[in-house]
Amino acid sequence: MNEKTDFAVETDKNKKESNLLQIKADDPNKETLLALLESESISQNPDTIGYTNVEDALRNLKNNL
Repeated sequence: MNEKTDFAVETDKNKKESNLLQIKADDPNKETLLALLESESISQNPDTIGYTNVEDALRNLKNNL
């Protein structure tokens, strides 16, 4: 077994013992939908600058103030 299967087994065991792990997905509100659309647009834009760590992002931010 690996971490994924261990979690699945524990989750299955816990589900049988209680209903605490039920996840309810409500419809997202307008603000969330707009944020999702914006993130999709940003991820599709080839001109978007990306960072792999916070330090580089902050350094760029400070240099461009």
